[in-house]
Amino acid sequence: MRIALVAWGYIPVPPLSNSIYTLMNEYKFFLNELGYEVDFIDEKDVDQAIDQINNSNFDFVHLGMKNK
Repeated sequence: MRIALVAWGYIPVPPLSNSIYTLMNEYKFFLNELGYEVDFIDEKDVDQAIDQINNSNFDFVHLGMKNK
């Protein structure tokens, strides 16, 4: 199964702090351990992120958003 974890380009991966990025990084690690193929999409430009998702063959897309 191919999974996309999507965030909006605020902090480098792996994260230094910030809970949403820490959580997404942990999701990626543990899903990889279970044998899933996980891509992390971290684009500041929403249109580029959407293009990446639409041009890939993901089975599941998870969107993580930080509160402002």
